[in-house]
Amino acid sequence: MGEATSGGGEGSTAGWSRRGVVAALAGGALVVPLSAWWLTQGPPIEVAPGAVGPPEQVSLEAFLDTILPSGEFPGHRETGVLGVLWSVAERNQALRAKFREGAQLLDLAAKGSFVASSPDARTRTLASLAAAVRSDPGRLYYVFLRDQAMRLHYTHPVARARLGFNQPPQPSGYPGYTEAPGA
Repeated sequence: MGEATSGGGEGSTAGWSRRGVVAALAGGALVVPLSAWWLTQGPPIEVAPGAVGPPEQVSLEAFLDTILPSGEFPGHRETGVLGVLWSVAERNQALRAKFREGAQLLDLAAKGSFVASSPDARTRTLASLAAAVRSDPGRLYYVFLRDQAMRLHYTHPVARARLGFNQPPQPSGYPGYTEAPGA
């Protein structure tokens, strides 16, 4: 497909593709409502004793353990969701900051340490965030992270094979199955 560009000069779209514009707009739609809260300082992230890794990574893992647990169906550990999300966050400091601030939101919603909460308490915390008003920063973080985790999990070849899809090999036909060529 061709690029949607115009000539140079001030206000031009030179160098922008349609896909790039859509991605920028989609990213902006998520970032703008969250930026007001995320620019403020929140309380420190509460981490369970013995946790390994940066607090935001430990919180991210607890979130994933809650929504994509291992069991009869492969969980996030079998599909590597945490590794993919964290590798992106290590290269993107803005995303890492959002994970840090999101961990604070989870602690606020849990009225204590989300990480140290029991699995049932974590589930109740996430259910309360899912039911919160659309503009609630905790709900926005929950929806963002849930959607990213589900996309990564259910496009992984292990999860797709377990679901029994007998379709063409995409996404497992791509060398990097999480991204289509040229994406």
